Amino acid sequence: MSNFSQTEKNFKSLVYIIIKSKATISLLKNGLKKTIGEDKISVLKNIEELPANVGNNTYIIIENNKTFISKISKISPKRNVKLFVYIESIYNLNTDDLIFFIKHDIDHIIHPENIKYLNYEKFIDSKIFKKKHYNAFIDKESSLLADLCQRFDDTDIDTGGSRGINIYGISNHIRTTVEKAYKISQSDSNVLITGESGTGKELIARLIHGKSNRNQKPMVSINCGAFPEGLLESELFGYKKGAFTGAFNDKPGRFELADKSTIFLDEIGDMSLSLQVKLLRVIQEREIEPIGAIKAKKIDARIISATNKNLEDLIVKNLFREDFYYRINVIPIHLAPLRERKTDIIILIYYFLKKFSAYQNNQIYGMSEDALATLLNYDWYGNIREIENLIEMLVVLNESGLITNKDIPEKYFKSGANTENNKIEKKDAINNLTVPNIKDMQMSSEDCKFNLKDKIEEIEFEIIRKAMETSGGVKEKAARMLGLNRTTLIEKLKRYEKNRKK
Repeated sequence: MSNFSQTEKNFKSLVYIIIKSKATISLLKNGLKKTIGEDKISVLKNIEELPANVGNNTYIIIENNKTFISKISKISPKRNVKLFVYIESIYNLNTDDLIFFIKHDIDHIIHPENIKYLNYEKFIDSKIFKKKHYNAFIDKESSLLADLCQRFDDTDIDTGGSRGINIYGISNHIRTTVEKAYKISQSDSNVLITGESGTGKELIARLIHGKSNRNQKPMVSINCGAFPEGLLESELFGYKKGAFTGAFNDKPGRFELADKSTIFLDEIGDMSLSLQVKLLRVIQEREIEPIGAIKAKKIDARIISATNKNLEDLIVKNLFREDFYYRINVIPIHLAPLRERKTDIIILIYYFLKKFSAYQNNQIYGMSEDALATLLNYDWYGNIREIENLIEMLVVLNESGLITNKDIPEKYFKSGANTENNKIEKKDAINNLTVPNIKDMQMSSEDCKFNLKDKIEEIEFEIIRKAMETSGGVKEKAARMLGLNRTTLIEKLKRYEKNRKK
C-alpha cells in the first residue's frame, strides 16, 4: 500500500474493528484485505482502546450497541472518519433504531448480505469536500439509507417484461413475503394475494411470474372489477367471429394469451357468482370455451389472483363461492399495510425522494426531522401508492430544496383519522348518496326496449357520479366510499367517459 500519504503512514491503523464475534471479525478482515494491507487493520476489545487521534480516511467498525455508537459519534473532526455499524439482521430494526443511526451520523450499515462488497477506499474527493446538508434529516445522498434501501429481486429478470420490479423495505414482513414468493414461483399452484389497496399486490405477482419457468412470456393482467359481467367473460375467454353483433373477427381472451404463462386476476372479489362458476370449470378442466365456440380449447396458464376484500366474509354473505375460493387460494400471500411496518415508510420516503428528484426537481436534497415525524404518524390508508404520490407532489412543488412540515398537506397531520373514523365516514357518505328510483323506470309491453344491463350501468354510473361529487372529485376518497379499489374506480370512469362520447 505505497499510495498512502506520509501523514497516513504515521498512523499505525486506518481501520479499527470493535466487535466481539471472531467469525464476524474474520469476515470483515477478508473483505478489507482486498484493498488494504492487514497491518493497517486493528481489532480492539473496547472503545477505550481507540487512539485519541486518528488519521484521515479512517474506518471505525463497531457492533450495534447504542452506548458504543453514542461515544463513537462524538469523534471530532468527523470529516476524517467513516463510522460503520455491523448488524446481524437489518430486518429486525425498528423506526427508533433508524432514527438513532441517522441522528448519530452513522455512515454505513454492514450486514451479512452486503459484507461481500466491503472494501477500503479513500474518501477525500467524494466525501470530505462534499457539502453536507445539516438541516436535512432524510438526505437523498445518505450512504446509510442507501445501504438500507434494500431492493429485493436484485438479480435482473430480463424476460417476460418483468425487468424493473422494485420492491423495497427492511421490515421482517416484506422479507418473509418476498422469500415466500421466491419459493412458490417454482411451482404452478394457484396463488391468492390479499391486502389493502396500494400495498403492492401486482408487484408480488410479477415477482412470482418473473422468477418462474413461465417468464419467457409476459404475465397477462386483468382487473375483474373494471368490466361488467358480460364484457368480462368475453375479455377472459375471447369470442368467435359472428358470436354476437359486432363480432366481426375472432378475438383471443386473456386466458388464451396467458397460455404457457401467468394470468393475474386483480380484484377477484368483484367477480359475479355466475362467472365464478365458469372460471371454476376452467381451473378444474384446464380448458376454456370462447363465446360462440363449438368446442373447448386446452390452456396451460398459472392463475394468480388478488383482492383487497375479505373473501371469507363474502362467502358468509353468499357473495362469493366457497368452492371457487378454495380453488384460487391454494397458496395465500397477505401483504400487511404500511402502518404495520413503519420502518419501510422511512426507506420508501428515501427511495421516492431520490427517484423523483432525479427527473422532477434536482434542487431537492432532503426532508426535515419534523416532516418525517408527521409522515410516520400518519396511517397511510393508500399505502405505497399514496406515499409515492405524496412525495412526487412535494418534490415538484418544493422551491427551497428541503421538505418541511409547512409543505405537507393538512390531512397528514390528522393522526386521529383512524380506521374506525374512516368506516363511519364511508357509511355516512354512502347513506347520503341518492340513486334512481326503480319505480320511475318505464317499460312498454308493446315495444319493450328495456335493456337490464344498460339500466344497471346507468344506476352504477349515477352512484359513482354522486360519490365523486361528495368526495370533491378525490378518486381515492370516492373509492373508499364505494368500497372499490382506486384502480377499479378509475377504469369504470374511463369506460363511462368512452361510452358518453359514443
